[in-house]
Amino acid sequence: MEFKSWDQLREPDQRALHFTPWGLGAPMQPVANAEYLQKVLATLDLAPQVAEGTQRSFDRLRGMVPYGILNYEIFTAVDDLALLTIEQALRDRFLDYHHGTVVFVDPTGADKEFPVTSYDDVYRLAQKKGKANSKAIAAAKKAGTPIPSLWELRVAGGSMRFEGMLASLREWARRLGLLRGQRNRSIEGTFTKLRNYVAHPGGYNLGTPVDALSMLSDLAEIINQLWGQRTPGGRLYPAPVHRDVAAFAWREGDFFSMLAKSVQHATDLDEGYQYAIVLAVAAGPHSDPHLPQFDSLFETTSYPVDLLWGPGTRTQAVAWLKANRPGPDEFDYLDRLVALRADGGQLSMPMRLEVAAGLSAGEQRGRWYLVRADFPSDAFTHARNLESGAPGCATDGPCRTCHAETVAIGTFAETVATLDLEPITPPDLRGPFAGPRSMPVGSTQ
Repeated sequence: MEFKSWDQLREPDQRALHFTPWGLGAPMQPVANAEYLQKVLATLDLAPQVAEGTQRSFDRLRGMVPYGILNYEIFTAVDDLALLTIEQALRDRFLDYHHGTVVFVDPTGADKEFPVTSYDDVYRLAQKKGKANSKAIAAAKKAGTPIPSLWELRVAGGSMRFEGMLASLREWARRLGLLRGQRNRSIEGTFTKLRNYVAHPGGYNLGTPVDALSMLSDLAEIINQLWGQRTPGGRLYPAPVHRDVAAFAWREGDFFSMLAKSVQHATDLDEGYQYAIVLAVAAGPHSDPHLPQFDSLFETTSYPVDLLWGPGTRTQAVAWLKANRPGPDEFDYLDRLVALRADGGQLSMPMRLEVAAGLSAGEQRGRWYLVRADFPSDAFTHARNLESGAPGCATDGPCRTCHAETVAIGTFAETVATLDLEPITPPDLRGPFAGPRSMPVGSTQ
């Protein structure tokens, strides 16, 4: 080991200074770099209800980051430790949720309560029940008899096998809705693989300040989500998106979206233009890029669009806005449930459930899919794979192949009609660049 003097220990690591707010470039001054890092870190706060142990571990990591200016290796240490902190957060949330008592279902189906004071107690209990399950399974296989009922953790009105490890904790959190989002399932799985690599490294690795800050940002979102707080504008578990009262103006080949307050001034968009007033994500950094594909009967935009009025002229739109004065709202787009219909070799675009419920008897024929997804395109891809017989997609529950979950497959009576829905039948209205409402599905079988 090379011993350094106090002055040497205080010298900035030149590698860190090249990471600037504008990307890689000429080195920043150490003072400016330290100020920038701390401004970014100051935006990463945890909810007050987060368990103290998780809060302190997160604060420790956040406090370490600026010292990477003096020792570049600290950024990698923060990145690695953040991955380990995900499991601590899940353990702490498990203890918070169960309030000192864990309930297992025994092989007879009876609930058994067990007191726990720490996660070590939970882990030992889970391992003990896991060993009992393994013995029962081995005995059944040896005797050639069916696998018997096993010890399972009582959770969310049902039960699940629970070994106390990270994978079980993730599934537990998912069962309770503490972790959400179909695309996040694969991201959470990636974090688990990265965590395992950190715990069982195969060699030396060196990260960057960007890696450390990104991982801390994701960690803050995960922790806050576990304790019921979503992140405005978040990457993983965002708060509901803001939908503005907006206007669409279109004629053949042209489409414009604007905030509703701008309609009265859009005098250059009069001749030949139709207008519609909608609720849509039409402004800000998350503005929906697919608004020109709007279809009132199908989910063809990234975020849902609600038709409030239209079609009509600009003058009529101005009059309706003055008379009704609609307001904006927020929409939680994670884990949306949509319906798709397969009939005659065609698969429809995803439909809002209430729209599907309002279809006529003739429009209800065929095979129906109820799919949970964050975005309609993900739901369509999943249903198309199932309908065509593509291997890998799950016919029930979360899919390991794509970002969706199969909720039900069957006739209209077996799927949509079983839901308690208020049917709606919006006017049939489409944007000028709307695509087909169904697509052919080829079989891979």
